[in-house]
Amino acid sequence: MNINGNSIFMGAYEERKHQSYQLNPRLLNVSEEKQAEIESKLEAAIKSIDWNNDKSQNAKVSISKEDMDFLCSEEGFEKMKKDAADLYLTNANIQTEIATGREETDAFWKNTGNQWLIFSEYLYNNDFYTNMTDEEVQETEKTLAQITAGMDHLSRTQYTTGIEFSDYFGHGANYFMSSSEVLVELEASTSALRYFSDKFVSEDKKEQFDELINLYHTHNTEIIGGYVNPIESFNKMVHNIHSGKYPDSSVLKISAEKIVDEYKYTLLLGNISKTDTERAAFQKKITSVFDAIFQKADLSETFWTQLKDTYLAYTTNDSEDEAFRNYIWDNSSFTMNRIQNYWYHMINQDFIY
Repeated sequence: MNINGNSIFMGAYEERKHQSYQLNPRLLNVSEEKQAEIESKLEAAIKSIDWNNDKSQNAKVSISKEDMDFLCSEEGFEKMKKDAADLYLTNANIQTEIATGREETDAFWKNTGNQWLIFSEYLYNNDFYTNMTDEEVQETEKTLAQITAGMDHLSRTQYTTGIEFSDYFGHGANYFMSSSEVLVELEASTSALRYFSDKFVSEDKKEQFDELINLYHTHNTEIIGGYVNPIESFNKMVHNIHSGKYPDSSVLKISAEKIVDEYKYTLLLGNISKTDTERAAFQKKITSVFDAIFQKADLSETFWTQLKDTYLAYTTNDSEDEAFRNYIWDNSSFTMNRIQNYWYHMINQDFIY
């Protein structure tokens, strides 16, 4: 999409919508029926305000006919279009700043907070979406966005990446993924992209798409290398204080019976450290789990049990404390459920025709 002379790719579906408007600008004219619908939704939104709040009890909210007419007019549309263009250009400048000096060897720096767009842009430029309906394009891009959502979110915690072009959040209620979760995220998403390539991308497009997948893995390995989970840092600090590592801190030591579960788990986690060798071995095991899914295209409970056992053995240092293991697994549930969801989606639904 060209905005004020700047080429900005916001997704294949968005490109289609933009081209439709270019061919027929009147498609976006607001009809009387549409204007009535907008008015109805605005009225419903006003009624949903919590008037029981002390600050809002005496407030009055209304939208004048002049404001409504402007909102639905060509002039109103042009203003919204200009505001959106300004927002996208500001976002493009942010991306350029982040990518400066490294985008020539790593295309993912151009959109590290929306990495699915790098894959989708390649497919779009190579006519992958040409014979798809709008719904199929949307479904395909949604799948790509789900696959990269975790790593996209990780980049957002490392950098100020601007607009999120997908409505799919990679973190759920867990804003800071654990260092173990991000390793699972990387291997699961990389394997899923390879499955996507193997099943849906034609031979003439596969080689370059697969090169992008390899680059994706390299890019996110670098991102992970700079990631520091503040909660894990806090756990280590609490453990060090409690263990008497710091001068006069041993006075804080209390019996295990008196430690509440949450605090006990903080201490246990704070005492767990991993070497580079252990991390590499863990990644290799996780990769083997997803490679098995890739090869068999079968999502039996055996695979997920193997993933769970591998994850918990690594994150708990092979602890046999079932309550501790359940605590760790529950904290990673959003990540693991999302990974399961996009794998099920790809394997059980032929969403690309």
